[in-house]
Amino acid sequence: LAWSVVNYLLTRHLDQDVPLGERIKSLYTMDVSEIAALEPDWRIYMREFDLTDTLIRLAYSKDHGIRPNLTSRWAIDRLGTVHGLDRARVLAALGSGFECDDANRRRLSYLSFLRTLSTSYRTSYPNLEESRLIREGVHHLRNLLIEPETCAAVRKPLVDEISRSTSEQWLWIPTLVALLESPQGDVRVQAAYGLGQTHIKPTILNPRFWREASPQDRSQEILEWKTWLEQNGPFFSSLTSSSSLS
Repeated sequence: LAWSVVNYLLTRHLDQDVPLGERIKSLYTMDVSEIAALEPDWRIYMREFDLTDTLIRLAYSKDHGIRPNLTSRWAIDRLGTVHGLDRARVLAALGSGFECDDANRRRLSYLSFLRTLSTSYRTSYPNLEESRLIREGVHHLRNLLIEPETCAAVRKPLVDEISRSTSEQWLWIPTLVALLESPQGDVRVQAAYGLGQTHIKPTILNPRFWREASPQDRSQEILEWKTWLEQNGPFFSSLTSSSSLS
């Protein structure tokens, strides 16, 4: 409520021709009774306010005013907390953010998409439009995870976010298993950590094993995961076969 009052005063009540910095300073000169008298108009403003649309514009618009990068990154992060009836709009916006020219916006879009995805499965089953957007986003992120050229600075936060989720880990298990065969030791470590966090099958978590052990030594652990996938339905098997690291 406090945020909404400040936002109302800055964007609707005060003169928009005055620079934002000056409008912020003028807030300190306003009397409490003066602000309280604006309650009827503030209530109208709140009923009309579209939080999701505002965050999307702040996240991906090229005109943010002062501190554009700070504003857009904050908004992208906040989009990951929006849920309910606006999920489809949020998923669509974050999916479009995967193609941003700015690497930091892309990275934040990935993470916010994963948080929104987790909320979608935890609160209610996605509708048809949400399911389509989720399918497209997950496909993009799976490809990103298994792409050998993806840097650790991008992959590790994604695996960490996946590891923290509790409601849709089944979407990522085949991809994490595929990553156990990555030629990059740090990637194998991240994948093993993510699989360990699922708590569905015992797995070796020792980073030294995944970085330094020979392919022959690692093969038994990888074979156990592949066998587990095959035993748990054709769904996992099909995803594993499409996640080759060749």
